[in-house]
Amino acid sequence: MKKYLVIALLTFAVFTSCTNKTERNKEVFLEDTLPGSVVVQMYEDSTPALVRVFKVDAAGNPTYEMLREVQYYKSHKPYTDCSYTTVVTDSNVLNLRNGPAFAYFENGNVQTEAFYIDGKENGDYNVYFENGKPLLQGHYDHGLRTGGWKFYYENGNLRKCGSFENDICVGKWLDYNEKGEVVKEVETDEKSIGCGICPKCVELSKKSIK
Repeated sequence: MKKYLVIALLTFAVFTSCTNKTERNKEVFLEDTLPGSVVVQMYEDSTPALVRVFKVDAAGNPTYEMLREVQYYKSHKPYTDCSYTTVVTDSNVLNLRNGPAFAYFENGNVQTEAFYIDGKENGDYNVYFENGKPLLQGHYDHGLRTGGWKFYYENGNLRKCGSFENDICVGKWLDYNEKGEVVKEVETDEKSIGCGICPKCVELSKKSIK
């Protein structure tokens, strides 16, 4: 269980703009197609590893305002693709994820799909196994888990489900075995571990280890 929850949490490395999925999976590099594209990192064979797209000025030159960032596998296929916005403060220029965001397996299947507003997850958040079946289905409200969340086995059966409020698990949480049978039921409170991943559950887990 922990392995798949970790996979779900680590897939924040993810991410793409508003082109459709067929277009995104073509082996076309951004520096060849979009104004303001800059290759930031390259592989040994001189193909792009990381490309950023910046807003251009009247002369067609890239400015400091980043619009998009794409990472590539060595096989030239997209790994992550995320839309950005740039926020300027008195002391910093911050590039924040803003808009649709995706990550891909090397076979082209979507690994993660999300949406960001000013650097925080907002809206539906979905993670998939490499075979295309769902691993996790949930929802964020300005960076906080909210509403019903579901976790799945690779065979497609439900693994765990329950709800969040302000990033804390609440109400009844159910655990299932791979056959779809309920093996654990927890009515959450301030002393019980329900989801196992929210700040409350993580803190309770640390205390139980001590």
